[in-house]
Amino acid sequence: MERRKEAGDCYLTQGRLLSIPPESVFTILAAGPLEDLIDEAGPELIERIELHARRTPTFRNLLGGVWAISTPGIWARVEAAGGSTC
Repeated sequence: MERRKEAGDCYLTQGRLLSIPPESVFTILAAGPLEDLIDEAGPELIERIELHARRTPTFRNLLGGVWAISTPGIWARVEAAGGSTC
């Protein structure tokens, strides 16, 4: 339960950061913390990620900067939600 709460907190924090980042921070968020979060907690968060991507063009664009992760099923859903440029 603690891990799920921590993953949820990380997810919400990244969403808040998206409202203000300059382009350089945007790139760092995609290829760093967001990528790591999806790799670690993707199965728990993928539905929230997909919904957020549908509702928020900035987040959808951010997903395009995430590199392939280790869980193929989750990665396919990330690609569908935001596309991948990596």
